[in-house]
Amino acid sequence: MKKKILVLLCIVSIGICGCGKTNVVKSNATPSSATEKSSEIQGSEKSNTDSIKSTESEDSEVENEDRSLEGLESYMLENGCLVGDKSEKSAELVDAISGFGYSGSEIEIYEYDTSSDSYKLIENGEDVPIEGMDDYSVHFSAVNGEFALLFSNSGDADQGIIDIFNAY
Repeated sequence: MKKKILVLLCIVSIGICGCGKTNVVKSNATPSSATEKSSEIQGSEKSNTDSIKSTESEDSEVENEDRSLEGLESYMLENGCLVGDKSEKSAELVDAISGFGYSGSEIEIYEYDTSSDSYKLIENGEDVPIEGMDDYSVHFSAVNGEFALLFSNSGDADQGIIDIFNAY
């Protein structure tokens, strides 16, 4: 029984922490708590919304040309949603193609094959089982095309971040 618990804890820590190369990202906005980050995003939400609306036709062209996980990452960085160190995530645990997260943001973004069974679960608002871990699953907060947003903390999803994610 102790071995099972130890293995389970190892798998969960790998899944949460992610695997791969870590890049340091410098940002002018370094909120020290989720509340400050939420307030900062909400405070700039109006200007971000105005900016998004004013360049909507330009964004559509960019989206068609550069609709990629890297493009989404750049977009989220530009809008102050990603802070801290980047880490690649073990996307195969949630049946995704690839994924990343940032340590200071407590969010993870995954890219999916839109014809996969896991993507269909996410699209229907259902939980996705974690591969190899019976009775464990994750719930994604938003879906935008082939991309899915997961809040890795146990708190509530930040609507400001979801709105920015959906605007990509």
